[in-house]
Amino acid sequence: MTGTIVLDESCNAENDSRELKKAMKGIGTDEAAIIKILSNRTVEQRLDICTKFKKMYGKSLKTELKSELSSHFLKLVKSLILPVPQLLAKEAHRAIKTSMPHSLIEVLIGMDNRSLNELKIFYIQKFNVSIERDLGGMLNVSSGYKRLVLAILQGSRNESEIPDPALAEQDAKDLSEAGPNRFGTEDPVFNALLASRGYEHLKLVFAEYRVEAYEDIGESIRSEMIGEHQEIYLQIVNLIRRPTACFAEA
Repeated sequence: MTGTIVLDESCNAENDSRELKKAMKGIGTDEAAIIKILSNRTVEQRLDICTKFKKMYGKSLKTELKSELSSHFLKLVKSLILPVPQLLAKEAHRAIKTSMPHSLIEVLIGMDNRSLNELKIFYIQKFNVSIERDLGGMLNVSSGYKRLVLAILQGSRNESEIPDPALAEQDAKDLSEAGPNRFGTEDPVFNALLASRGYEHLKLVFAEYRVEAYEDIGESIRSEMIGEHQEIYLQIVNLIRRPTACFAEA
């Protein structure tokens, strides 16, 4: 899944570093200038700026920002210059420790295998425990939810950008042929598909499911699941179908 910031080839890390240094010069800090630069750069560009800034001024951008910005604004800006897996590892930790199952799903759905594995590595480095172990102690969520998240955390998703129509049709049949109450409170077939199939492929599976089952997969989930399970599975389906819209509505 792609982000909402498009790479601007005209951006230059050296010029951006110079403008950031200027914004922090003298009495008072031009916070508007800082956020304008960092919020309009891709993650890769922001990391390039961090590298260039240190080469030009002998100090890390993070250190300079820490001495210039107020605590709340600093937290926002620091999140902008973190590599995505590190930022998401922190968000995953917060979601687990505060028992926010929907927030954890938002973190994990959309990540590619490499980023997911980097998240797991950083999680251990930062919190001295694996995310899987922390998940086991997450409060106020069902064992079914934990099994689904553990499956996603395997990082074994097929990442082909071109879906397989024949396989998508078969996947849809596997779901629809389970008969009435095919989902119930938890469905291992559905879990396996959500954790292992590519996102574009899953979109095609959802479309084929409508043909096979004569109803949208969302309607099946609403009619056959209740409570937490219904909400989580609907959230995952919606995130896969239209991730940008879901985050905009959050």
